[in-house]
Amino acid sequence: MDHPIACPNCKIPTKHYQSQSHYGTPIILDQCQSCGGLWFDGMELLQVKIGEADNITFNRDALTRYKTILSNPLYCPRNGTQLTEFEDPNFPTDLIIDYCVACGGF
Repeated sequence: MDHPIACPNCKIPTKHYQSQSHYGTPIILDQCQSCGGLWFDGMELLQVKIGEADNITFNRDALTRYKTILSNPLYCPRNGTQLTEFEDPNFPTDLIIDYCVACGGF
């Protein structure tokens, strides 16, 4: 298991949470305990099993509190590349998603 990364927003270490992929293999997600932000390495965001969000035990309180982006721009916690805002008309407009063009993390 990788060591926790630092949150791109708060710069504090994240906590690991385990999820399942469509194929039944484990996926380790990182969540900031301060702002609630989640980090998905590579293509993990697209591999999480449908409906799995209800089964992941993570800090839902932190995730649902009002958030302020403390760092602007944000940088990838894996390689330091400046993150790019991800926009998708199928996602809620108040959901902030950034991704790394170098490693594919979200």
